[in-house]
Amino acid sequence: MDQEIAQPPMPRKLGGAAVQLAPIKSYAERWDIAAAAGVNVTRAAAAALGLAWPRLRKMGPAYRGDAIAYGGEVIDYLIEHGSPYGEIVAVAVDALRLATDGLITESEVKERADFSEASGDGSTS
Repeated sequence: MDQEIAQPPMPRKLGGAAVQLAPIKSYAERWDIAAAAGVNVTRAAAAALGLAWPRLRKMGPAYRGDAIAYGGEVIDYLIEHGSPYGEIVAVAVDALRLATDGLITESEVKERADFSEASGDGSTS
């Protein structure tokens, strides 16, 4: 798989601390976040923040494979440490974009669409 990982946005502040996001290298974690976004986008974004901010990844809650639960833990952790909810969501949206960008390329979307059209509707009549 030869896909580029998105570059992080410019630093923001969260509860007075500078937030410098780093690309999430694990495709499994990135796919976990993308799947979770279909269920609860705020928690998925918070999970992305927890995995993309090295300081939080080191000092915050541990990720155990459940992006929804982890996103909730990240939100609770940051609020308990003085970060306003609105700031958390704003920075988390950047992290979500960073985590999900490039998971499926335009050429893969076209290839899958072409395959679906070529396979027909599946009827055998």
